[in-house]
Amino acid sequence: MTTQEQTQHVGYVLTDNGQVLLQVPDDNQWGFALQDDDQTWPGGFGAANSWKPLKDTDRRITKVDRERLGWILKEARASLAKANA
Repeated sequence: MTTQEQTQHVGYVLTDNGQVLLQVPDDNQWGFALQDDDQTWPGGFGAANSWKPLKDTDRRITKVDRERLGWILKEARASLAKANA
């Protein structure tokens, strides 16, 4: 596992256009993808110009965001934990 993989944010992000997405590990040259409930952007390309990580408790993450993305985040974190075990 690389240092990048050890420190990479896995969770909600807020894009420059105000959209809440997930940043999840991915097997690509950047090591991550941005994802919503129906699309994935390897390395974040095409999703937004910039984004910032959010804590799971951030109030900008709506109930609707949590409902549509929560299961994806749970699976991503479980897979990461299994890979690190």
